[in-house]
Amino acid sequence: MTKKFRIHWIGGDTEEISGESVATAFTAAGYGNGALKAMDWIETVSENDFQEFLGYVRKEIGDYCNDHYWLAIYSSLKGKGHNPIQIVMENLSMYATNAIATDYSSQHG
Repeated sequence: MTKKFRIHWIGGDTEEISGESVATAFTAAGYGNGALKAMDWIETVSENDFQEFLGYVRKEIGDYCNDHYWLAIYSSLKGKGHNPIQIVMENLSMYATNAIATDYSSQHG
């Protein structure tokens, strides 16, 4: 089964590659052992990353705010190289408070 992986290069760039494993994906992308020195870290990319994140948020925080609100937070965290679920989990009370306040103010202007 082919999996997707995201390479985070030391310079800050990211790149998605795919293969049966990290090793086969790395080789299929044309990289050799020398490229490992330029790599900061690598992560497995889920096809349903945002849906998994949204499911977690809805379970832990509730149906506050629309999907666009959560997509902005998800994208911001992902763009900074963070695991969005882990960050929300570690700061759950802050994200819950912000979501409830945002949802309330959008409904009551």
